[in-house]
Amino acid sequence: MISEMKARQSCKIRELGDALTTAGFLTLDEQARALGLSRSTAWAVLKANHKTSGLAAGTINQMLSSPELPPRARGTILTYVDEKLAGLYGHNKTQLRRFAAGFDPCNRSHSLFAGNVLVATLAWIIVRLFTSGATRIRP
Repeated sequence: MISEMKARQSCKIRELGDALTTAGFLTLDEQARALGLSRSTAWAVLKANHKTSGLAAGTINQMLSSPELPPRARGTILTYVDEKLAGLYGHNKTQLRRFAAGFDPCNRSHSLFAGNVLVATLAWIIVRLFTSGATRIRP
């Protein structure tokens, strides 16, 4: 069960690389710049070979603060945060509490993550609507 959760986590992190590639950031240097990370940190993130912890809150804060982060990549990160906080990657309550506490309050509004699952979920839904090719929202 835990191995399936970790595989899910790695898959979500790999989606971040796919989102960057789709947005035209093809080289590691371009991807690092878009993520607002150093080249070596970007490589470690995009490799998605994290043993257990996954992405650190500080790294996520840094990525969400990047003005060059494409919307689909932002949506992928927000979905990752939402799923991690929901415990879908096998972390215990203490680990999740530490993860949630690591978010910079100044960064939350900038990143669309306002510290609760509702806002993250709404942001995710909006991103999914606009990236799924839906041309019209029905009432």
